[in-house]
Amino acid sequence: MRYEGVQKVGEVECDVIHVVYDADDAREARWYFGREDFLPRRVDRIVPGGDATYSIAITRLEVDSEIDPGVYRPSPPAGFEEEAPSRKRF
Repeated sequence: MRYEGVQKVGEVECDVIHVVYDADDAREARWYFGREDFLPRRVDRIVPGGDATYSIAITRLEVDSEIDPGVYRPSPPAGFEEEAPSRKRF
């Protein structure tokens, strides 16, 4: 890893860290972490050879927001019934 300075992602000042995951297969990335909250704001996956990158940027990050629990617990499909897990010990 190496520190590459400060860059903005959207309106957020970020520390930029270059990471080499495995020198044998040349997997690399550049991570951008918010200077105030340390949350990831962008990652650039570097294509072996360094000729191209794939980037994912987080431009609107909300922390401590309300989340509907139903989002993570969808209803079962029609014809299926939900059962409580067994508490038997073996």
